[in-house]
Amino acid sequence: MALDHYVSQVHLKNFYAPALGQEMYGVRKRDLKVFPCNSRSQCRIPDGSSNKYLVEPRFVEEFLKTVEPKYNAAVETLRSGAVSGEAIYVISGFIGFVTSCSPAAMRLNRAWLEKFVESTTRQMDYMGKLSPVPDELGGETISSMLASGKVFVDVDPKYPQAIGISNILERTAAVGNSSWEILIARTSDRSFMTSDYPCAVQRSIGSPIFARIVPLAADIAIRIYPRRRVDRRLLESALQNDFPHFRYRRKNLGASEVGDVNRRIIRCAEMNVYSSVMNTSVRNFINKNRNFRTETVSTINSSEQGDLLFFQQREMPFNYD
Repeated sequence: MALDHYVSQVHLKNFYAPALGQEMYGVRKRDLKVFPCNSRSQCRIPDGSSNKYLVEPRFVEEFLKTVEPKYNAAVETLRSGAVSGEAIYVISGFIGFVTSCSPAAMRLNRAWLEKFVESTTRQMDYMGKLSPVPDELGGETISSMLASGKVFVDVDPKYPQAIGISNILERTAAVGNSSWEILIARTSDRSFMTSDYPCAVQRSIGSPIFARIVPLAADIAIRIYPRRRVDRRLLESALQNDFPHFRYRRKNLGASEVGDVNRRIIRCAEMNVYSSVMNTSVRNFINKNRNFRTETVSTINSSEQGDLLFFQQREMPFNYD
């Protein structure tokens, strides 16, 4: 059984600590345990990239062959101030992979899918398209049993992963055709951290769509203002490393701004945070921000015609203690 990484090793290696050589500092959010670790030992689960719902169960591994070998070159391109279609594809593909295959992504995407199934079930029950509930179960309707918790929807997390993998090229095209801020840490005493879900969310002023913050290396990150829709033309263009709607600007960050990015990375991490630096100040900073995680928040507007569902991923309080 293969141990598959859901955050690429080539990404994690960019956060190795100079003081440790070929290792970085890991911090467990649950108990603040600090542990030196290498990229190979982290962010991996048995058969994490295999999915029985797909015709090609290991399809994502083939996709990663177009991304991971070019990751460092893509980061260096952005770091140098240049931008290329290949660099955009590689970074966008990495983000598409993490937001499809990581345990956090499966949990988040499972949540909206369960809400969708619940809503569809209630609507079908209302329209009389479901068989009556057996008398042995109390003679209630399926809708009332859903409302009381006697019946609940439990989606296999591998199913939303399969949806994400099957749409990974669309995800890549969407990210690549968005507006990016390339964030450079211009400070000697602060560097970017990463995590087991290095795709933090941030509310965008004046927009219902949340921005994403993704650390790429200890000295560089990106903030993405995502595009809502991707048509077939943009998908085909992305396969040719062409992203016609891509826009970017570079922004040098001071210590306080790097700290704000790290705060979001810590809060949106699933279980572990990784850093190239470790001291009392860093540990205290992680402790202050650890009891949060990314959640799927749903809003349902019901009417006689059915439910209108809205979903957003947000940074929410979560007790790890």
